[in-house]
Amino acid sequence: RSQVLRIFGLRESEIAERLAELQKKYSTVGFGYFPHFPENHLSLTVQASTTTSADDILEEVVQAVVQELGLYVYGRGDDRLEMIVGRSLVEKGFTMALAESCTGGLIAHLITNVPGSSAYFDRSMVAYSDAAKASHLLVSPDLISQHGAVSAQVAEAMVRGLKRKSEPNIALAVTGLAGPTGGTPEKPVGTVFLALLSDKGLRTEGFQFGGKRQKIKLAAAYKALDWLRRAMIDESFFDVG
Repeated sequence: RSQVLRIFGLRESEIAERLAELQKKYSTVGFGYFPHFPENHLSLTVQASTTTSADDILEEVVQAVVQELGLYVYGRGDDRLEMIVGRSLVEKGFTMALAESCTGGLIAHLITNVPGSSAYFDRSMVAYSDAAKASHLLVSPDLISQHGAVSAQVAEAMVRGLKRKSEPNIALAVTGLAGPTGGTPEKPVGTVFLALLSDKGLRTEGFQFGGKRQKIKLAAAYKALDWLRRAMIDESFFDVG
């Protein structure tokens, strides 16, 4: 018997380090680590004399891994991050909206790949230019001039403008530098800011992603999906940032 756990937010080496003691404890269980950017997959394989005992051992190991890695484990088998987000939105009866700049609609693309997403996905505004941020998301041009379009302040203004325009339960905005040009020593290529706003609060945070343009966009999109997931299940989500 085997099971694949899907993990986001930890590097392969970090996962292996955290699970080292479990691997020693369950020495007869196969632990396979497989990177699938921007996430990682953990394959657990059990061989036992009967199917029932194999299933029992496998579930015990799965629960032990989840206990050790916590919310970094987002799903099993064929689960996708956007599917998990959709399920949570449906369960809570929530709607969501996006304001995308550097990701250019990629988050919306992932969300709407899930059948039935019209039940919870309201809209995505791709405000790529400064003018679009001002006209469609009510971001002050003075704020952009003062802090730059890629900043925590502008990300927050984007998500607040989105919330006023669409009134979803959860609103998320992203702005960043996907490159290859446009970076500065203070804000190098790969700098991305996310802002998430709901009735529970506001969280804004900056990240630094590596790689080329498409890799940065995908990493930012997955981080946004993970924020949406965590905002609905983690009571401490808004206590940070």
